[in-house]
Amino acid sequence: MFRAVGFGSAGVSGAESKATTPAQLTVAGRGNLGRSLARALQARLVPARTGFRLPRRGLLFLAVPDGAVSEMATRIAQMKPPAALGIVHVSGALGLDALSPLEGNPRGSFHPLQSFPMPRDPSAFR
Repeated sequence: MFRAVGFGSAGVSGAESKATTPAQLTVAGRGNLGRSLARALQARLVPARTGFRLPRRGLLFLAVPDGAVSEMATRIAQMKPPAALGIVHVSGALGLDALSPLEGNPRGSFHPLQSFPMPRDPSAFR
């Protein structure tokens, strides 16, 4: 069993699911939000720029500014993400339509419950 904790710009939402292997969590982002989210999820952090390597499975959190979500979704779609990779954004201002280029993948959004003015230790989210 793994515990996936989602943060929409980071508020806490927990979900438990049975799996034979732990979920692979990756955060594509920059700045305080990307670093804080990756640290809290104990996830791999990759820069949200051209050339980053897509995970083969698990969840990819797009921790980018609201205006960059659709562009990132288009770029990721052009990289032909594997069907086992779910992609979520953390914008409270956008719906799932921002991820429409990724219709072949599981998609979601985690809306913010608090802001990230500075990086925090994972214990801050408990």
